[in-house]
Amino acid sequence: MTPSFYPSSMAQRMPTFASSIWRLFIGLGFSERIKGSHRIFTRHGVDEILNLQHRGSLAKAYQVKQVRKIIVKYRLVECEMVPSRSPNRK
Repeated sequence: MTPSFYPSSMAQRMPTFASSIWRLFIGLGFSERIKGSHRIFTRHGVDEILNLQHRGSLAKAYQVKQVRKIIVKYRLVECEMVPSRSPNRK
């Protein structure tokens, strides 16, 4: 069941906190500290300290944006670029 504070289409796009963001940060080498309902993540070489608090099982939208910004800024995840097709190829 979708929590009432999110429109159904938005809730479907939001990652679940525990299964997605937590696993991602631990996998990227972040250390976790828990204080109440807050999970505080730090990592050597990353200046920012991320303080995440979920709303039910969903991550808050602004926190998802913060996570993405940190990953991009520090290039924590390497992505393979898929070559685009040339206009002459069919």
